[in-house]
Amino acid sequence: MKNEQLKKLIKEEIKNFLEIETPPPTKEATEVKKLTDYLIGVGKTALTQINKPEELDSVLNAIFNGMNDSFKTNAKAVAIKKVIDMKLSV
Repeated sequence: MKNEQLKKLIKEEIKNFLEIETPPPTKEATEVKKLTDYLIGVGKTALTQINKPEELDSVLNAIFNGMNDSFKTNAKAVAIKKVIDMKLSV
């Protein structure tokens, strides 16, 4: 087998492997991207209006409360929420 043929075969196998290993985006992932894009784009103006720790706390609580119930009990999410609550406590 020539080097070029071997390279082509390896590339095809890698491509096939990545297609198998990469799940299609879920509706949730799409919605998270929409929210992220909104906050980076149009929503950025709203975010610039946050001037007080209480306002930031309110926004972050709304985000946390709106998350998937199973994720609210995720150890990392709970730890992040605790740190935020401690830092923003007035």
